[in-house]
Parts: sequence; structure tokens; C-alpha cells
Amino acid sequence: MHSKGYGIREIGRELQISHSTITRGLQLLRQRAKKDINRFIDEYLPAEYQETLIGLRNIIKMQWQVAENTTDNREKTAALSLIKDCLAMKLEMIGSASVMERAIHVVDSYCDKTLPLPLTLPPQTHQNKEVRIEDAAEFT
Repeated sequence: MHSKGYGIREIGRELQISHSTITRGLQLLRQRAKKDINRFIDEYLPAEYQETLIGLRNIIKMQWQVAENTTDNREKTAALSLIKDCLAMKLEMIGSASVMERAIHVVDSYCDKTLPLPLTLPPQTHQNKEVRIEDAAEFT
């Protein structure tokens, strides 16, 4: 009911239970969610990230073999196009590593608190000599 937008008082009236019981229940759900997020970040995400990079590397290797061993220009162009797409994906993943590190830091900082996780990370500014990029990662 809370995820559907009902307030604590509305839930209490509907279920005929005290506000404190609802509040404790919501706190337990938040704590369980934090543990699940931490387990996902610690166990699942790094392995998936690494597996994806290895998969992209294997596709690139195979497509270079195709491109170098074919005489068909269409096949060569298709292989080179796939290589380009895989390299772009790898670059995007490597660039998003800093966003993941920030997300991990935010989750870790909320571990010992009973506060809900924010829906967005605070903006962070990266500066280069001529370029200023502001980015914010979203948890949705």
C-alpha cells in the first residue's frame, strides 16, 4: 500500500493496525532493501560487468578475424561496424565505472542509517582544461 502512495495513517485505517507497527514494518523493508542492494553491488554487479567486457572482447576478436579473412566487402563492412559498436559499448562501460563507484559510495554511506536511499545521486562536476561536465546518476 505504501508503494501505491498510501500514507501511514491511511494504511493504519485500512488494515486497522497502529502507526508504529506500520513504521516498524517499513523500516524493516528498507533495511532488507539496503542489504539486497549491497549484496547485488558486492556479488552480482562486478561479475556481470567483467563477463560483459570479456564477451565484448571476444566479439571484437572474432569480428577482426572475419574482417581480415573475407574478400566480400559487405561482410567486411558488417564486421567492422560490429567492432565499432562493441568498442563504443566498452568505452561507455568503462566511463560508467565512475558512476558505479559513486553509487556504491552512496549505498555504503546509507548502510548504517535507517534513512531511505535517495532517488538520485548528487551532481558531481568533472573538470578538464576546456570542458566542464556535470552528471547525475539515477536509481530507478
